[in-house]
Amino acid sequence: MGVIPCHTCGQRVKPARSVRLRQMIDAPTGPDPDDRLYEQYERQMAFRRAFICERCYKALDTHYGTGAITAAGTAKRYSLSGDCRGGKAAVYDHAKWQRYQQRKAGELGIDLA
Repeated sequence: MGVIPCHTCGQRVKPARSVRLRQMIDAPTGPDPDDRLYEQYERQMAFRRAFICERCYKALDTHYGTGAITAAGTAKRYSLSGDCRGGKAAVYDHAKWQRYQQRKAGELGIDLA
């Protein structure tokens, strides 16, 4: 049976939670809506789908949905989308995760077979 890499801590687990996640980064100083650095910051702060282990999910599944996850000796701050909190994040086993990966690759014109 295969395993799924956790996006936040890097551990290979089964099963994993499918969440909408973003890594919290500091805003550039003096945010100006016309500033390219601020535009880049806004893109990086968008929620994206990720697969995380149960331990990381429990750390982030709080009222505010934020927390720090330590991997390879470095702590990074993450934020979990509100619709994934409260135990609502879907659980994926390896087969379901592979089907998702194949579907997304197909949308990009990539053949994983």
